[in-house]
Amino acid sequence: MRAGVMRHIIAIERPAVVRDRFGANTKTWETVTDCLHTDVRERSTGIEIENGDLTFGYTVDFIVRYTSQIDERMRISWDGRYYRIKGIDRDALRRQLVIHTEIINE
Repeated sequence: MRAGVMRHIIAIERPAVVRDRFGANTKTWETVTDCLHTDVRERSTGIEIENGDLTFGYTVDFIVRYTSQIDERMRISWDGRYYRIKGIDRDALRRQLVIHTEIINE
């Protein structure tokens, strides 16, 4: 793991279910960490059809230090945008995680 190439800072968020006073469940996001150093590799862009709408797909890989606190249910906040985690490659030998993500079109 080369710490010198980790020039970007991301935030990791996990889903949380909050029950309001009427008993309805609402999905919110709580921050796990907001200062995680990472190396960013932008992979591809393209047009995708999602529910009959044209959207612009954008794939990014984030490389972080090895940790067991990150899973596929979480999302990443970086550069004012949110990214859905599609998969995680755990490399214990290099002590790093490669997190494969796609942009969330809101």
